[in-house]
Amino acid sequence: MGDDDLEAAVRSVLLTNPDLKKQLIDKIVERLGFRPSKVVRAEEAKGYTEEELSEMNMPQLWNICREFGISRKGKKPEVIKRILEAQKAPPEE
Repeated sequence: MGDDDLEAAVRSVLLTNPDLKKQLIDKIVERLGFRPSKVVRAEEAKGYTEEELSEMNMPQLWNICREFGISRKGKKPEVIKRILEAQKAPPEE
């Protein structure tokens, strides 16, 4: 099995099994040595201003997107707009 075949197989499994995808991401984050303090939680993101978000780098914004469960794709202004809209949305229960 070549690298391309392996990548295709992994993508297929991750697309069909969201729980496995989350476990894999958590394991990668753990192995890379990220501490929880480096990951922005959605509840902490509540109240960020557009100016504060503009000063953040893309990985920081992507962490916020992940916590809100929103897409992280797009240019920085699009991502910031999406985060600001997510902050206004009532929390899901």
